[in-house]
Amino acid sequence: MRLHGDPFAWWMGQFFKYAMRMNKDFQKYIDDLAREMGYESPIVGVQIRRSDKLYTDAIFLDLSVYMEAVEEFYAELEMRQPVAQRRIFLATDDPSTIPELKRRYPKYHVAYSQSSIDSAHPSQRKKGSSVRYFLADVYFLSRSDFLVCGMTSNICRLAYELMQTIHPDASARLWSVDKEYVMHYVVGNVVKARFPHTPRGPREMEMRKGDLVGHQFDRNQHKNDGFQLGTNLRSKKRGFYPAYKTLEKLTVADVQSFEHIDRMNKSL
Repeated sequence: MRLHGDPFAWWMGQFFKYAMRMNKDFQKYIDDLAREMGYESPIVGVQIRRSDKLYTDAIFLDLSVYMEAVEEFYAELEMRQPVAQRRIFLATDDPSTIPELKRRYPKYHVAYSQSSIDSAHPSQRKKGSSVRYFLADVYFLSRSDFLVCGMTSNICRLAYELMQTIHPDASARLWSVDKEYVMHYVVGNVVKARFPHTPRGPREMEMRKGDLVGHQFDRNQHKNDGFQLGTNLRSKKRGFYPAYKTLEKLTVADVQSFEHIDRMNKSL
């Protein structure tokens, strides 16, 4: 917690890194695919999840919502170093995104796996070859210099968790177009207000410093305005609050120190 901006994501990433370690055949497949696509750094990983996701917990977001964060990343990078070619790695289940991206943003080189996009249809996803394409997408997303996606997607969260195992702290290498990072079914999902907030309208929620707020997600709201939906556990009021005024409240295990255990062992 003292050393990392998102310690829970780092913790989960260690398990997934071990579970997803690659054999020689898959590593060769990845290396060949990277050369074929032109996957080189600097590159921004973009995952656009649509199809059946739009019927559950996500809404359709225009391509510009994703590209706003991509453009900002490259604008900042070009102030520090020359960038010969702006690159994107795109993982999506919407084939129409490819020609749209090339037409609207022609100065970008778009790296993508056509086989992965073709296999992303719900009727194809459980085939063995589709799983291979899916794992390759996760690999390339997690190894991008910056990641733009929606945390309503399991793929987005998995790639973000794996990023934590590659960098000392990759918590600032992500822009989520919808909700904040959260692990499904984890106890808590609570943030703590570090500043008070006075509502500016009927949709916003009042907060006092120290209030605990339970995460919620409104599928009709995306995160670009910096607000999140939640319920104040003190007042029981539900509404939007500015995310920067809160910090995640982690449940920390009450583990005795090694020194204390050593003393107990010696006394026995």
